[in-house]
Amino acid sequence: MGIPTRCSSLAVGVLAIASAASAQEPRAGVSRLTHDQAASDARTFVRLLESSHPDPYTNLGGKVEFKRRAAALVADIPSDGLPVESLATRLGMFLAPLKDAHTRVTPHNDVWRGGGGGGGGGSALLAVRFKIASDAIFLAAADIPSLSGHRGYKVRSVNGQPLSVLLQRLGSQIAAENTLGLYRAMINVLQNADLIRRLAPPSGALPPQEVVFGLESPNGGRVTRQVGGGGTHPTDPIEWRDPPMQWMGLDRSNEMFYYRFLDHDRTAYFRVSSMGGREASEAYYASNIGTKDEIRRTVERYHNARGLAVPADLEQGIRALPSVVEIGWKMLEEMKRKGTDNLIFDLRGNGGGMTGIIYPVFYAMYGDEYFAKRFPNQSTTVASQIYMDKYNLTQASERAKDPDFEIGEYRFSTTDNMPVSSPDADGLAAWARGRREARLKILRERRHSFLPMIESLDGKPLYRPKKVVVLCDPATFSAAFQMAFYLHGMGAKLVGVTSAQSPNTFMEVTPFTLPISGIAGSISNSTQVFMPETPRADRLPVDFEATYAVFKRYRFDEETILRYALDRLKAGKI
Repeated sequence: MGIPTRCSSLAVGVLAIASAASAQEPRAGVSRLTHDQAASDARTFVRLLESSHPDPYTNLGGKVEFKRRAAALVADIPSDGLPVESLATRLGMFLAPLKDAHTRVTPHNDVWRGGGGGGGGGSALLAVRFKIASDAIFLAAADIPSLSGHRGYKVRSVNGQPLSVLLQRLGSQIAAENTLGLYRAMINVLQNADLIRRLAPPSGALPPQEVVFGLESPNGGRVTRQVGGGGTHPTDPIEWRDPPMQWMGLDRSNEMFYYRFLDHDRTAYFRVSSMGGREASEAYYASNIGTKDEIRRTVERYHNARGLAVPADLEQGIRALPSVVEIGWKMLEEMKRKGTDNLIFDLRGNGGGMTGIIYPVFYAMYGDEYFAKRFPNQSTTVASQIYMDKYNLTQASERAKDPDFEIGEYRFSTTDNMPVSSPDADGLAAWARGRREARLKILRERRHSFLPMIESLDGKPLYRPKKVVVLCDPATFSAAFQMAFYLHGMGAKLVGVTSAQSPNTFMEVTPFTLPISGIAGSISNSTQVFMPETPRADRLPVDFEATYAVFKRYRFDEETILRYALDRLKAGKI
């Protein structure tokens, strides 16, 4: 692809708006906007959405309806202006019908998803924790006398209003791709009395910062409990009067990647809590993605969290980050030595990052069998101006690749251009080798530290487990969702609660900041179609679903999904 030396009219329009807006007022320290300032930022937001998102129209009712809503967004701004946080709320609610969890307005998103930023604090916070089964939200831990002995109780209502109604209201506030996405946000709302009151205003007299939960016991009995915030509670829920149940059969770690052997070495457990680590930072550094300061902050966060000295040299700091490939390689070697047949990947709570960090582990597990696999995925990317900015691409360099390229062009791709007709065995092997070499070329360009190990395989697996299981939950998202999907395509079984992400959805965050208010957020720049045969599919089916009945069987233990998987393996059901 390439980019012309001249800007497209759309790009010029966006840049002109940003320049005009910034000329009105600097954004430093701004807390309230005039009408004209808010209207200018709202128009910039809409234009960025239209120029950068693959399809901002369909889910909002089509292009005409989108334009109507956008006009109303600007027209409804009060004549005397409004606080910055109020504009953020309006923009966030504008995005809710888009049903795209990668496109968001950060301050508004953080309020409803538990990141802070105006959702209430202090006495509004409730010392409770909830957990998600595939068919229920239930109490997992509490440090409140009125909830003592209520672990495992399902939430049926809040302040007398059914949970189903509150989920619908929440869907008007935030973009969720399926019901599990609403569940995921709701468990954060249920920990904050202020947010609860915004969704479910009490009908009668109720003291401030108190709410009423309608609960159902594991045996079907129904109760109501009045719950208040405030007070002093231990930071760690393990120290609460009703702590979360934690199975003692797993030696846990806070490390990004680690493995354990379970069930007398018959099963290896590989925890992958992030799609980051050394491989992602090496790729960003070598490919000039983002800025060196952003990479340095990643290095600093890792070292500071562990009380380690931060290396002065950035490349040395990157090398000190944990490597999923090195740890995975070591695990596979140990599995081979012990004759371990089963491998469990734990992706629960993994919110994503860079999908490519895990590919070399797949190579080590499957060899060219992985490269010979054609997955049904299709993708589309919009090369918008903010997409170009994210990847530090220039018009001159990109136009050299394709003189006909225009900013805003759509690029379509499938699985590495495999021939439509199925090749014979020799042809498939040759195609797999070609894919492997193409991937290795990318890894060499990025100067990955693990490269010698992968090159030594020459298309053969280091060790191929007989059975592979992937643990997932609604927070298995973005790049982690893709990892689960690819493993499932290679024959792995999914166990747990399905992701809050749809298999056919919008992907990848492209950051933006509005010029006057400083409101930040992200816009998806691509689409992902993993289930083309069912275009409206909004969830990836799991093979062994962790329903409320399953959690009940394991006494609502935090490791219910892992224990369920281990028991299915022992019983020969996986």
